[in-house]
Amino acid sequence: IELRKHIVFKLIPMLNPDGVVAGNRRTNFTGYDLNRQFKEINYTFFPTVNALKQLCWGISFPDSGEDENLDSSILTYIDLHGHGSAKNSFIYGGLYEKDSEKYYR
Repeated sequence: IELRKHIVFKLIPMLNPDGVVAGNRRTNFTGYDLNRQFKEINYTFFPTVNALKQLCWGISFPDSGEDENLDSSILTYIDLHGHGSAKNSFIYGGLYEKDSEKYYR
């Protein structure tokens, strides 16, 4: 509870509810892996990816009028989902140089 006084958590339940209904783990109903659709978005086929990117952009670059001293950057993004062949749990993460500010955050 103490952590919640200092950090805002945003929980997004799933990006592919249409795919889950069809029995898919990572893909939407049409079979596209949504984790691979962030660079260039087709707004018609991947509206949930677009909505997530807009949410992240709004957190990182809030409208004027916000407290300028407030650090509104995203500290981490965690994607939890099932995997077709990996067992137990595993972690993938960004790679930063040790002299990068982001390495120690």
